Amino acid sequence: MRVLVIGANGKTGLDISERLLKSGVRVSGSVHSEHKEDLLTKMGVTILKMDLMKESINQLAEKMTNIDAVVFAAGASQERADLAVWIDLDGMVKTVEAAKKAGIERYIMISAAGAESRDTWNIYDIPLYYVSKYYAEQWLENSGMKYTIIRPAILTDEDPTNMVGLKPGNPYISRKDVANVTEWSLKNMEAVNKAFNLYQGSIPVSELGEVSFENE
Repeated sequence: MRVLVIGANGKTGLDISERLLKSGVRVSGSVHSEHKEDLLTKMGVTILKMDLMKESINQLAEKMTNIDAVVFAAGASQERADLAVWIDLDGMVKTVEAAKKAGIERYIMISAAGAESRDTWNIYDIPLYYVSKYYAEQWLENSGMKYTIIRPAILTDEDPTNMVGLKPGNPYISRKDVANVTEWSLKNMEAVNKAFNLYQGSIPVSELGEVSFENE
């Protein structure tokens, strides 16, 4: 399997790429700039230059040759939340349509806990980010692709616990645990066409297939 990680040079994208490589998955990583490109190359990631804001759907599709699945881990920074509509919404939608043109059926989106409800959009004072994630989720769910939407809570750089929760409790989650759940989602049919919030918790990642995704 070859997986394209969009936003591979971000913190979460980097952890996802590393986890997938360790599990035997071949990884192509899309990057917008040279930031961390050398590190990704040394890890074994095949670099693909993609500009989600400037490139067309057809241009993006041409770069998705021989890709089996896409993981969208790109996102506007909190300091430039004004770019969310162009990256987290339109950029994500363009990659969904590009993936379909390239014949890819599997797509995993890294969203954000709270994005699914208007009641929580203002909690972190970056409502545009959550609005963008919300409508991007809607597009993916209606795209006809085999999707998984993972909505992690507040991200940390802590070591993985391999224990997660699907209901509100601990408001944090390690990026490395998000990476572990991303790998699990790619390899298990139970994750197909599911959307769920993700927190630090008491469920072993390996047992996620045995629980109900109640907040999908």
